[in-house]
Amino acid sequence: MPAFLIADIRVINRDKYEEYRVKFRACVKRHHGTFVAGGQEAHVVQGGWHPPRMLVVEFAHRADAAAMLASDEYRALEVERGNCAMFDIIIVDGISASRYVGREAAPVLAIADTRIVNRPAFEEFSKSIDQAVREHQGRYMAACDQVRTVAGNWAPALLTIMEFPTRELALTAHTASGYEAIRERGNNAAMIDMVILAGRKPGEAA
Repeated sequence: MPAFLIADIRVINRDKYEEYRVKFRACVKRHHGTFVAGGQEAHVVQGGWHPPRMLVVEFAHRADAAAMLASDEYRALEVERGNCAMFDIIIVDGISASRYVGREAAPVLAIADTRIVNRPAFEEFSKSIDQAVREHQGRYMAACDQVRTVAGNWAPALLTIMEFPTRELALTAHTASGYEAIRERGNNAAMIDMVILAGRKPGEAA
């Protein structure tokens, strides 16, 4: 089972952040992680979440993510990043690995932070969302209510990652006219913050 590290980053010292970023990329690589998306501002689809910079790291096994977080190398980086940026970081268990990592075609991720307010209504709402995702060639990489906060105060009750082959399909799945009716049902079921994040092609810097 894969695991995903997701970071919401607010840079406060650009030079120091660039130094930190080089070291963090090396740390991730040593622990068998792969950057799925990173180094960009997300496109807000729904809600009030406006991350100025995000990254997503995929680990083939949760044990690899746990080993990195427990390493002396990572602990030193925790101290260093306090001088360069504000970080909210979580780890979430995955359902499936990215189908685009390492390929020329980069994925597009829709990431949703959901707080359910009406469970029966949310179950019905989820069926409509699942259908919209499938119809637009998307699939779920994660849908988990057991999320570990690594840094900061971000603590999603339910974190969902959906992967699409193109930005257009991701946007259409969540912004098309037909989705408005689904969203109306969702407003009575849950509070949802959702962003879309373009993935990385091989060789792109995180």
